[in-house]
Amino acid sequence: LTTKVVIKNEIKDNYLKTIRENIFLTDYEVLYPLLTKLVLEHPQITASWLIEWKLYENNKLFGYVKTDQVSYIISHKYRKHKKSLQKILLNTESIKVVEQIIELTKNNRSILKKLSDPNWEYMLLIKNSILQIPKRIIKIDNPSTYADRFFLYKIFKRHIDIKKLSETETSFVNELYENFTLTKLRATVAVKIFLDTNSITIM
Repeated sequence: LTTKVVIKNEIKDNYLKTIRENIFLTDYEVLYPLLTKLVLEHPQITASWLIEWKLYENNKLFGYVKTDQVSYIISHKYRKHKKSLQKILLNTESIKVVEQIIELTKNNRSILKKLSDPNWEYMLLIKNSILQIPKRIIKIDNPSTYADRFFLYKIFKRHIDIKKLSETETSFVNELYENFTLTKLRATVAVKIFLDTNSITIM
């Protein structure tokens, strides 16, 4: 009986801990890892592409096109100070990511639409507290940005028990965290794809 009670209490404690760790997460803390995964799958995506990304345009679905055969995401990319439309063919993993982003931003989009705020059409919408009015992302903050470092550090350490890492591992985590940006990630992935395939068109 005592063992059952202990196990039950441990399950309850773990459940409450999970709630405490996640209920106060800002939208951006949840969104940033999804953007990281999206860039990892499609290194042609730039920060400006993400900022310009619209789910809707003129009240019509625009930035995510899904058919029986294929799925695309669409946005504008700046090339030599000019905007050009770019369509990206999704794979199985990136489809999941895009649909998670849509689900994450659904409530924010609904609020902005009710307020007649035209930004409701954009894909990346966040708020930093329950009481805050959602807003469109106009800048991609990264851990390497000093002002955002503490804010985003929680993302890196959430699933890592720093105390269990060796000195070398801790140093590596800190170095990665302090230098990580989506731009550097996409450049690294693009180079790897080129070395693996000897083709720049696949990137």
